[in-house]
Amino acid sequence: MSRLLLGAALAFGSSAAAFAQTPPQAVVATAQPPAQSASRNPLAVLMDQANYWRQQGRNDLALAALHRTLLLDPGNADALALSAELNADRGERAAADQDLAKLRAAHPDDPRLAAIAQTLRVGPLDQAAVAQARDLARQGHAAEAIDRYRALFHGTAPPDSMAVEYYQVLAGTENGWDAARNGLAQAVARNPQDTRGQLAYAQLLTYRPATRADGIGRLAILARNPATADNASATWRQALDWLPTDAASVPLYEAYLAAHPNDPGITQKLADARNPRRTPADEAGLDRQHGFAALQANRVSDAEAAFEAALKINGEDADALGGLGLVRQRQGKDAEARDLLERAVAAAPDKATQWQAALNGATIGTAYASARALARSGQYAQAAEQLRTIIAHGGDVTGAQAMLAEMQAKGGDLAGAEASYRAVLAHQPDNGAALVGLANVLTRRGRDAEAQTLLARAEATGHGQAAGQARAQQLRVQAQGAADPQTAIALLRRASSEVPSDPWIRLDLARLLARQGQGAEAQQVMAALTEQPRPAPEALHAAALFAMETNHPSEAAALAERVPPGSRSADMTRLLADARFDGEVRRIVADAAISGDARPRLLALAATPDPTGARGAAIVRAFAKLNDPAGARQAIAVALASNRNPTPSVRIAYAGALLAAGQVGDAGKLIASVDLQGSLTPEQRTAVAGLRDGIAVQTSDRLNQDGRTADAYDQLAPALRQSPDDPDLNLALARLYQTARDPRQALDIAEALLRRDPGNLEARRAAVSARIEMGNLDEAALLVSDGRTASPDDPRMWLMAADVARARGDNGEVLRDLRTAQTLRREQIAGDTAPTVALAAAPGPAPSDNPFRGDSTPPAMQVADAGGILPGAPAGSALTRDPMSRDIARDIAAAEGAVAPYLSLGAGYRNRSGSTGLDALNEATAPLEGSMSPGGYGRLTVTATPTSLTNGQLQDSTAARQQFGTLVFGGPLPGSQQATGVALSAAYKYRWIAADIGTTPIGFRVQNIVGGVEVSPELADGVRLRSRLERRAVTDSLLSYAGTVDPGTGQTFGGVVREGGNSQLELTAGLANFYAGGGYSQFTGHSVENNSEASFGAGGSYPIYRNKTDELRAGLDLVSFTYAKNLDHFTLGHGGYFSPQTYFAGLIPLSFTQTRDDLTWSVGGSLGVQSYTEKSSPVFPTNGALQARLDALAATNPTIVTSYPSTSQTGMVGGAHGSIEYQATPSLRFGGLLRYDRAGNWSETAATVFARYIFDPPEALVLK
Repeated sequence: MSRLLLGAALAFGSSAAAFAQTPPQAVVATAQPPAQSASRNPLAVLMDQANYWRQQGRNDLALAALHRTLLLDPGNADALALSAELNADRGERAAADQDLAKLRAAHPDDPRLAAIAQTLRVGPLDQAAVAQARDLARQGHAAEAIDRYRALFHGTAPPDSMAVEYYQVLAGTENGWDAARNGLAQAVARNPQDTRGQLAYAQLLTYRPATRADGIGRLAILARNPATADNASATWRQALDWLPTDAASVPLYEAYLAAHPNDPGITQKLADARNPRRTPADEAGLDRQHGFAALQANRVSDAEAAFEAALKINGEDADALGGLGLVRQRQGKDAEARDLLERAVAAAPDKATQWQAALNGATIGTAYASARALARSGQYAQAAEQLRTIIAHGGDVTGAQAMLAEMQAKGGDLAGAEASYRAVLAHQPDNGAALVGLANVLTRRGRDAEAQTLLARAEATGHGQAAGQARAQQLRVQAQGAADPQTAIALLRRASSEVPSDPWIRLDLARLLARQGQGAEAQQVMAALTEQPRPAPEALHAAALFAMETNHPSEAAALAERVPPGSRSADMTRLLADARFDGEVRRIVADAAISGDARPRLLALAATPDPTGARGAAIVRAFAKLNDPAGARQAIAVALASNRNPTPSVRIAYAGALLAAGQVGDAGKLIASVDLQGSLTPEQRTAVAGLRDGIAVQTSDRLNQDGRTADAYDQLAPALRQSPDDPDLNLALARLYQTARDPRQALDIAEALLRRDPGNLEARRAAVSARIEMGNLDEAALLVSDGRTASPDDPRMWLMAADVARARGDNGEVLRDLRTAQTLRREQIAGDTAPTVALAAAPGPAPSDNPFRGDSTPPAMQVADAGGILPGAPAGSALTRDPMSRDIARDIAAAEGAVAPYLSLGAGYRNRSGSTGLDALNEATAPLEGSMSPGGYGRLTVTATPTSLTNGQLQDSTAARQQFGTLVFGGPLPGSQQATGVALSAAYKYRWIAADIGTTPIGFRVQNIVGGVEVSPELADGVRLRSRLERRAVTDSLLSYAGTVDPGTGQTFGGVVREGGNSQLELTAGLANFYAGGGYSQFTGHSVENNSEASFGAGGSYPIYRNKTDELRAGLDLVSFTYAKNLDHFTLGHGGYFSPQTYFAGLIPLSFTQTRDDLTWSVGGSLGVQSYTEKSSPVFPTNGALQARLDALAATNPTIVTSYPSTSQTGMVGGAHGSIEYQATPSLRFGGLLRYDRAGNWSETAATVFARYIFDPPEALVLK
C-alpha cells in the first residue's frame, strides 16, 4: 500500500479526520489565488478568485471579487447568487435581500433562488455551534455531528455555503452516502463554478464501486483546472488504488499515466492488470484495498472483516493494523483503536506520521469520552479532572478548556468556571460559546451588567444565535421564579421564540400549560419538536418526559425508541425502562379481571430495583385502579424493603404517590423519614415543602367534609403561615368558608387568586360557587364564560357551567354540560394512587385564632379523633379510581333525575286518635303520581290520590248523641261513617316559585278546589323570604275533610278549607339555620261557622355532627297560634278541627340523616311543652233557633249541655319520625315514611310506602 493511499484514507475515512487538516502539499498549492491566463475572460477570472477565497473561508475577499464582477456585469447570475449567499452567511440580511431581489428580477427562473431564500431563512450560523459539530465529526461521531448541523439548519437543507461540509460528514454516517451523493449533485448543479463542491462530489463518487469510474472521470477533468489540480490529482491517484487490478481498470490506469507518466505504482498496476498475478501478499493487499474502500463508504463491518483477513496473512501488517485501528475508532472503541494504531507505528516506524493524527485523536478521544461519560452521570468534578489531564498534554486545548469551564459551572464552581472561560477568550476573543458561557456564569454571580455586555459582544461577533440561547435561559430562570403562572407562561413563550428548537424550554412551557388546563396547547408545543423528519435526541427525550408526566407511557416509550441506543443518555435509557415497566403494569391491570393474579404479579414487580421511585408509584396507581388499598400499602413496603437505603428522591416520589392516593398518614411518615436523611438539594426541599402543603390541604378538606371546619382550619393554619400565597392552601381555606356558609370570604380569596393567575381553574370554580351561593348568577356566568373561552377542553369548566345552570333551574342545560364534562374527562383521565402511614400533628393555633371554632372544644381533643387522617387513627383510606369521574357520574344521575319523567305509586295509612264516630279517623290512600320537567325547567307533577276515610260507629248514648249533629233532639244514629273519592292535583315548581291546584277527593260529600302559590326569593347572602298564599283542606277529621250528614235534619255540613297566607324570614349563618314568621287564615265550610287564625313561629337548628354522608341536627322550635272561635266539635255548625283560642309550644327537635351509596335514611323526633286554652262555645253556633230549642230542652233536663266548656291544658308535646329510600336500580326506587305526632288534644300515626320508576330523559332535551 503506497504512502499516498494511506494519507488519503486518513483524510477522508478516519473518524478523527472528517475535517482533517489540509495536507502540506495542498497548503503550498493554495496559499494564493490560482494564476490566471491573461487571455481568459476577466469575468471568469474574477469568479474564479471569488470561489477560491470562499473556499479559503475569506468571505470578505470573495465579496470584493464579486463586487468587481458586478461592476463589469451588474446582472451576472453567478455573481449575484454567490454574493447573496455570502452576505447571508455573514448576517448581512439587507445586502443579501438586495442581491436576491436583483437575481430574481434578472433571472426569475434561476434554480439557485430557492436555495438562497432557504439560506436567508436559516440566518447566520452560530459559529460556536458549527465548531461543536466539526469537533464531533473529527472525533468520529458523525451521526451526532449531523444532528448538530440539522439543528443549526432548523431541520432543513443546508445552505450552499455549508453543503459540501455537511454532505461530506453525512456520507460518513450509516446509510448516509446516497443522501450525500444526491445533495452534492444538486449543490454543484446549482453552482457549477463551485470547484470545491465539484471536487467533493467527485471524491464522494469514488467511495462506491458503482460510481467510482464516474468519480475518476470527474477528477481527471478537475485535475486540468489550476484551482483544483493538486487536490484533484491526489484524489484521482488515490481512487485508482481502490480499483480492482483487472482488465476493466486498464483504460483508467492508462488515462492517469497519460497525465502522470512517471508514477511507478500505477505503472505496476497497469502491468498487473494486463498480466494478473496473485501471491499471499497480493491477497493481503487486496484485503487492505477492500478494507479502505469499505471504510470510505462507511461500510464499517465490511472494512473490519477485510482488515482482519489481511492480519490473518500477516499479523504485523502495519497498514492493516492502522486500518483496523480506524475501524475501531469509528465504532467508538477508542482504547482498542489506540492500541492498534500504536502497533501500526511500531510495525512500520517510517510510516508513523501517517497514523499520528489518528493516534492523537484516539488518545484525546478516549479522554474526551471519559469526561463526557462522567458529565452525563453528574460527576462534574471528576470530569473536570479528566479535562485538566487533556489540557496538560498541550497543543490546541481550547475545546478542552471550554468544556472544563462548562463542567465547573455545572458543578457550582463559578469562580473556576469564570477563570476557565476567560482563558478561552484570551486565545479566542470572539468564541461565541465562551462569551455566552461566561455571561451565564456572571449572571449567576449577580453581575448582570457584565453579562449583558458579553452577550452584546457575542451578538456583534456573529454569535447571535448563542446569545439568543443565553437570553432564553435567563428568561427561563425568571419564569421559574415568577409569582404567578401567567407571567411564567409569558416569559417562557418569549424564551421559546428566542430559541424555538430548545426542547427544555418547550418542556417547561408545556408543563405549565398542562397545569393550567391548556392540555391541547401543551401537546402542540411538544409536537413541534417531534414532527421534524429527524428530531434531535434531546427533543425526543423532552417529548418522552412530557408523555410520561401526562400518563402516556406507551407514547413515551415510542419516542425514546426513536433515538438509537448508542445516542441515548443514561437518563433517557432509564426513562425508556420506566415507560416499558409502566406498560407491563398496565397489562397486568388489564388482565386482572381474567387472570385474577394481579396482586402477586404487581408485588413481584415492586421488588425490582427502583432508582427513581417512578416504578413504585406506578404500581400504587395500578392497585388504585384495582381498588386494592391493601395491595398498594404492601407494594410500597416491598419496594422500600427491596431498595435498601432509598434515596430522598425515591422517598419523595413514594410520598407523592401516597398523597395523590389520599393516604395522608403514610405520606407524612415518608416525608418525616426524608427529613431524617439530612442534607437535601434545593429541588428536594421544594418538593418536600410542596408535599407538606398537600398533606395540610387534604387533611383540611377531609375534616371539612366531615363538618369539622374548626379542626380543618387548625390543620391548615400552620401551612398558611409558612406559605401565605400558596394557591392550593388558600383554596382550601376558601372551601372552609364556603362550608361555613360565608361565601363573601370565600369569594375574596378566590378572586385574589384569579387576579394573580386567571388560568387557575380551581380558583375560578371557588369564585363561581361563591357567586352562586350569594345569588349573583350573572357574575357567576361571566366567570364561566371567560374561563371556558380560555380552557374549552377542560371538564372543570363544564362542571362550573352546570353549577350555574342548576342555580338557574335549567336542568336540561345542567345535563348537557355534565355530559360534555364526562366526555372531556374520559379523554384526559389519568389516575394516581399510593399507600399509608401516620402523620404527626402540627401544633394548631390558639382557639381565638380560629374563625371557625367556638370555645367549647380544645383543639387537641378535636385533632385527636380526626378519623384515620391524624395520629392514633387507623392508617389508610379508600382508593378511588377517579374521583372527578365518580362525582360527574353522580351529578349526571341527579340531573337526569331532575329532568327525567317518572311514575310513582304509593300506599298510605293515617290514624288519628279520638272517639269513634266523631274525631277518630282512619285514612287510606293510594297516590298515583306522574312527573316531568318541561323543557328542563322546573318540574310539573300531576297526582291522582284515591282516598278512603272512616271514623267508626257513633256510640248510642246520651253523651254521644249530644256531640253529633242534632241527635240531641232525637233521631236515628248514623251508621259507620265513611267517605271515598279521588283527589286530583297538578303542581309546578321552578327555582323559588311553586304553585299547585287541585281538588279534595271527588266523591266526598263536600268537594273543594284547593291550591296555592309560594315564592321564596333570596334577599341577600343567606337571607330568604318565603311567602305563601293558599287554600287548603282541613284534614283533622272526617267532618272537616269530607263533610257529613246530620241524621236529624238531613243537612250536610263540614268540608272546611283554610284560606290565607303567611310569610317567613329564613336566615343561614354558617351551618346554622334560623327562621321567624307569621300568617293569617280564614276558615270556611259547608254549614260551618266561619273562623280565623293568626299564627307565629320562630326557631333554628345546627348540625352537632356532620360529615360527607351523615348529619345529626338539633334545634329549637317555638309555635304560637290563636283561633277566633273554638269549633273543635261535631254538632251542626262546628268544623271538627282543633282550634284553641291560645296555643304555645316550645320543642327541641333532633334528627339524624345518612346517605350511603343507594340508600338514604333518617330518624328523628321532637320533645317539648305545650299550653293551650279553648274557650266555651255554643253547641249550635250557626243556628240560633236550634240553640234556643236546646236551651229550652236543658231547662227540663239538667243533663243536657247547651255549650261546650272552656278548657286549659299544659303538658308534653312531641313526636317521632323515620324515612328510608333505596335505589334498587338506576330507574327504580322504593321508599317509606313512618310518623307519630302528639299535640293539642290528639295524637296521629301515619305510614307511607312508595315505588317510583324513572324513565330516561327525553332525547330532544339532552341533545338540544
